[in-house]
Amino acid sequence: MINSRKIRGRIYEQGYTIGKIAKHLGISPYTAGQKIAGNRVMNLNEAIMLKRILHIPDGEEKDYFFV
Repeated sequence: MINSRKIRGRIYEQGYTIGKIAKHLGISPYTAGQKIAGNRVMNLNEAIMLKRILHIPDGEEKDYFFV
């Protein structure tokens, strides 16, 4: 399960919006919002891309994606 609060906080910290994240992931803003909220499944490739986009340090992935 994804920690949507932590992901949303990181998006804000990095100066992104859901729309910008969606463009990087190649999905619609609605779908990105659903995935970040945990209402849709985020696949492994999307999680890896999100980690890179948000500059989540190695070893901290579990705090964001494995709650």
